[in-house]
Amino acid sequence: KANGQVEVVGEASVSLALPAASSVQYYSADTGHAYIEVNPYNKDQFVVAYTLGSNDYGYCVVGTVTGTTISFATPVVFSTTATTVFGLALDPSTSGSFVVSFYTSNNEYGTAIAGNISGTSLTFGTRTNFNSQATTGIKIAVDPSAAGIFVMAYRVGPYSSSDGVAIIGTVSGTSISYAGEAAFNGRTSVEDIQFDPNQASTCIIAFGDVATSNYGTLIAVTRSGNSLSFSSEYRLDNRYASSISLAFDPFTSGRFLVGFTDSGNSNDGYTMVGNLSGSSITLGSSQRFDSGNAANIKPVWDTSTANSFILIYQNYGNSGYGTVIQCTVSSTTASFGTSTVFVSVSTGFLESTHIGSSVGKIVVTYKDGSSSGAGTSILLQLPAQITNLTATNLIGIAAAAASSGATA
Repeated sequence: KANGQVEVVGEASVSLALPAASSVQYYSADTGHAYIEVNPYNKDQFVVAYTLGSNDYGYCVVGTVTGTTISFATPVVFSTTATTVFGLALDPSTSGSFVVSFYTSNNEYGTAIAGNISGTSLTFGTRTNFNSQATTGIKIAVDPSAAGIFVMAYRVGPYSSSDGVAIIGTVSGTSISYAGEAAFNGRTSVEDIQFDPNQASTCIIAFGDVATSNYGTLIAVTRSGNSLSFSSEYRLDNRYASSISLAFDPFTSGRFLVGFTDSGNSNDGYTMVGNLSGSSITLGSSQRFDSGNAANIKPVWDTSTANSFILIYQNYGNSGYGTVIQCTVSSTTASFGTSTVFVSVSTGFLESTHIGSSVGKIVVTYKDGSSSGAGTSILLQLPAQITNLTATNLIGIAAAAASSGATA
């Protein structure tokens, strides 16, 4: 320490807690689908983008985790017309920068807006359309290898004749420009998009292929400047998949999880383990973890333990309660533990994010069916080892003590 005292550096175990504390509302009345992302420059902080049930205006709010307590700042409106939010992404290369994707009811054109976080305050630029057609399912991900660059994937046109399309966006301050719009599939329902953090400018889009019995499908996308190129398509075991969600492994380059509902088979919950190498995808077999009525499935890697992950989902076979399963993986095969209810209310529109400064913490947002659809968050804690090692106790004996004759 600074006073010369030697401090023992050690580790302590943190136990599993599902949940770690009581739920907290960020809005006390009906809300639409909310999206949540951690602030990469302040990993005890996160942003939630959502709509109000009363007027469908678009809002964002900053949340903070202190210990096991979640608190929220004052929400800030970014759209004062009826809005449907589809995605939220924070830039790991530009402090405070984030983008929300959405459309408004006046024309349903594809729209995005850039924002900035300062402390717990939010400011927004001017919303901009990236096309002039009816656009839905606008999923968004920031390229972690290029500051200010993001890719959106979405469906253009009516369901019966829609195209799956992707576009590149560039943020400068709170202004957005677009380039490289390109179609990747006809008649598509876009579900998710995620960048591989270990492979420059490469992401995966997950979608339902309407032209082939809504089979769940993956495609790899490579960005080069303002151009996008697409791989072959890879089926999720030819299953009618919905609520498809992706997550890349923080320990193993290229490995990722897919979670989905098999809507053609009693809404069973499934997961698959895949690998991305260049623009090639390999997939293990699909594995069922819930035998009926699983929705809003989110695979989440354990950032403190290799080969470990959880599946967060809404269990319609148990009153829609929020449920989690601890899992392990070997190569492309998963093993499942026992499911645990983490909140005994109907949990619509589940989303989650890691809170990174304390290992094993995950914040989940949902629409609380027992409280008029209120926008709600809850903290989960996975088992973890924490250390008290810091920059100030790394050496153990301060310079002041050493100058007074102390020795290591």
